[in-house]
Formats: sequence, structure tokens, C-alpha cells
Amino acid sequence: MGFLRHRLVQKLPEAVPPPTVEARPAPRVAELVVCEGPGDDHVFRPVGDETHCGPCRGEGARAYWAAAYAEQPAHTPWRDRVAALAASPTETT
Repeated sequence: MGFLRHRLVQKLPEAVPPPTVEARPAPRVAELVVCEGPGDDHVFRPVGDETHCGPCRGEGARAYWAAAYAEQPAHTPWRDRVAALAASPTETT
């Protein structure tokens, strides 16, 4: 016990002062922008050069994909495709 007390009291290094930290400037907050989307005027804080708020961008994406889905040809179930192949005459040479 005496050895440990001697090491802790006599051999401890000097206290190191904490490093000085330079004060950082406050983060810059983006200005409010009026959303160009449909409906009443409302404002939001853009992340980049956005012109539409998140809900308006979501509505635009849903409309885009609904139109893209509507342009796709109708899907024929696999059973109908197999039945059509089975019903078609096969050529043997």
C-alpha cells in the first residue's frame, strides 16, 4: 500500500492544461424560400437550390411515377402466356 501511495503522490506527472479551443462561428442558416408548388403560399428552408418543399416534391414524384406506370403495357399473367404458347401450333420439320 505504501508503494502505491508513493507512486501516486511523488511520481504523477504535472497536470496538463486543457487545450484551447477556438470559437467556431455559428452555422449559417439558410433563408426561408417560398415554395413554388401548388396550393397556398408556404415557406421552407432549402438544402441546396431547391424550389419546392418536401411534400410538394413528393407529390410531384408520385404524379411522375403514376404517369410512367400508366404508359406501361398491361401485364399478362404467366399462366395466360403459357396457355397461349401451348395453344399455338408448333412447326415440326
